[in-house]
Parts: sequence; structure tokens; C-alpha cells
Amino acid sequence: MTVGTPAWLNASAGDPTYDAAELRAIDTMYATYDGNNLGARPGVRPGGNAAVLSTSSMTWTVQPGIVSVSGVSAGAFGEYRVPILTAETGAITARDATFDRKDIVFVRVYDADNGDATREAKVEYLAGTPSSTPSAPTMPGKSVLLGTITVPKATPGNALTVALPTNRFTVAAGAVLPCDTRPSAPYAGQVIFNLSSGAMEFYSGSAWVTFSVAAPVTQIFTANGTWVKPAGAKWVEVEVIGAGGSGGGSKTSAAGNHSQGGGGGAGGWSWKRFDASALAASVAVTVGTGGAAVSGADGNPGGASSFAHTTPVAANGGGGGISSNTSSAAFGVAGGGGGTASGGDMSVTGGGGGGGFGSTSFGMSGAGGNGYYGGGGAGVGSASAGSSTGVAGGAYGAGGSGAYSNATTGAASGAGANGRVIVTTYF
Repeated sequence: MTVGTPAWLNASAGDPTYDAAELRAIDTMYATYDGNNLGARPGVRPGGNAAVLSTSSMTWTVQPGIVSVSGVSAGAFGEYRVPILTAETGAITARDATFDRKDIVFVRVYDADNGDATREAKVEYLAGTPSSTPSAPTMPGKSVLLGTITVPKATPGNALTVALPTNRFTVAAGAVLPCDTRPSAPYAGQVIFNLSSGAMEFYSGSAWVTFSVAAPVTQIFTANGTWVKPAGAKWVEVEVIGAGGSGGGSKTSAAGNHSQGGGGGAGGWSWKRFDASALAASVAVTVGTGGAAVSGADGNPGGASSFAHTTPVAANGGGGGISSNTSSAAFGVAGGGGGTASGGDMSVTGGGGGGGFGSTSFGMSGAGGNGYYGGGGAGVGSASAGSSTGVAGGAYGAGGSGAYSNATTGAASGAGANGRVIVTTYF
């Protein structure tokens, strides 16, 4: 089935012929939608003082500009594009002696193919009827209002005022439309600058949504507390880190003997993004404490951290490293396991603590497990008699390293690092 003639086909022997209505309809592809499949939003192209109406004494003036006039409401397809090349002026009808009056200034298109006698466009002025409650005259077809002039009665002769249309602008299809009130026939994905609120908005297909201009807010919990949902929150990202375990301490050893501890495991890590509407007004937060350093004993586990939503985002602490007995034989000792995690869009088990090893000639404690941000305490050791204290975990949830001793007094392990709960709110 043949539809309208496509633009830009070369004509041969007069075929195809181009109808002005078809060309106007094709032009609407590049114009803002107005709710009609073949229509275009009427108005003035924004920028500078395009087609702005003003008054001086009893004269009106319209500045140059480009105006889009819809033909659909008048029975014609598409849009008429009207350039106002130079400033247009005209006289304002004299004031009424008794009542105020509202006059209008507008661009009007005359189309001989659409019920008119001529083919032209004009800036026209139409005086209203004086009244105790004056109203503006009715706009003719194929026209765009440029402004309304309130003309006060002759006595006391107050100043004239001009009101520009609230939705006077139109732009190319897909461009950001500046408007005082939202379009009555929006399409999904349409973007506007709301002149009334001073905010950018887009149409989701069911509602107008304001673009966020506020910076995200990050709260870092280092101890137990309560998260309170900020006003205007759109979505929330939660990061939960369990605490690290401490390494195993070394025991006092006689000449020819040694003792070492394994590294503490790192806490787990879990991350989740929430639609803010899914969260309660306040949520309890628990932050795990790192395993305390020990001498001559197994390390302490790290505490669990959580964000207590309906399904909690949780991360367990890492296990403590093992402390070995003294011996002259070569042997190893295990590190603590990494803490598990749950409830997140991503959940990662913490790194396990490293194993320690020793002999009468050399020994090394186990390194602390790396958490999501690394930072496990480095293993310590010696090739001669003496002792070495373990190294504490250096990043959120990292494990501390074990201690080492050779033919001397036992040493303390490295403590595990505390956990964290980090909540970032976007607006």
C-alpha cells in the first residue's frame, strides 16, 4: 500500500510530485511531539530574546525569531516554520474609559490550500473586549500566541503589562525542552528543563522523574549504630566487611626449640544495592571487632558485621591463627580461615591466614589473610635465636600475622583489623 511521498527522491518527468502538506508532515520528524502522529509542538525556538513581545507607551514590538505553527489543529498536516526576520511593531488600541482590557499578539499563517485566500504569515494584534473581568480574545487557527497585553483603563492609566505564554518554547525532536508546565502528551525518555522548578526532568513512561543533582552521601560505620534513611534517597549501596582474626602467638621455647603461629583469617565482604523505597526508615548496623593479639595461644576470631535489612547483608569475621607447641623438629602450623559473607548482590569470603613454619635454623610465622581491600599482616621470622611480634591487619577486615620465637620468650601475635559497614546514598 502506497503511503506519503518520501522526501528527497529525484523527480523524473514530474514524478514524484511533492505536496507541501507532505513536506510539512515529513518535517515533523525533527520537531517535538505534540500528541498527534503528524503534528508538531507549536512555539518559539528558545535562545536570546527570540520573538519576545514588549510594549513602549502604546506600541507593541516583537523581536526577530523562528516560530513553529502547527497545522494539525486547523486541518492541515505538520508544521509551518515562520521566520520573523526583523522586529515587528504596531499600535495598541486606545485605553477604555471604564474597564481594563486584554489584547493578544500572535503569529498567523494563511494557506490558500487550507481554507485561506492568501499564502503568507503575519505578526498580528487583536484587541480584547473591555470588561470588569477581562479575558483574552480567542486565537484564530494556524497561529501561535506570542503574548498577552493587559491594557488598564484610562484613569488612573496604570502601566501596561505583558504576559508571555507559559509554554512558549519548542525545540527539535530529542532536544531538552524548556517549559513552565510539563507537556500534556509526553513520550518515554523525553527530557525537559522545568522553568517553574528549575530542575531537569525526564518522563519514565508513567511519571516525570527529577534528575538528581545532589552529591551522594557516604556514611562509614566503625562501631555499632543505626542508619537513618535520608530524605529524597533514590537508591542505597551497602558494603559490609567482617573483622579480621588475630594470628597465633608463639610460646616460650628452650634452646634448640622454636614456636610460631599461623596468620589470622580476613573477614568476609558483601555488597548490595537497594532501591531506597525497599528500606525501612532506620536499619541497625553491627560492626565486628578485630581479634585481639595473643601470646602463647591460638589467635582470636574477628567479629561479624551486618546491615540488618529484612534479609541482612552480613559478613563473618576471620578465624584466629593456630599457635604451635615448642619443638626442635621442623613443622608447620595452620592459619585461620576466612570469614564467609551473605545477603549481597556480591559476597566474597575473606582470605585465609597463611601457615607458619619453623626449624632449629630458621622459622617464619603465617601472614594475615587479605581482606577485600588487602592489608593482611606480614609474616615474621628469624634465622637465629630471638622472637618476633606479629603484624596487625592493615586494612578493613584484614587478618593479623602470627608471632615467632626461637630459644627465647614467646611473643604476641598481630591483631586483626576491625570490620566496617559503609552505606552510600544516592539522590
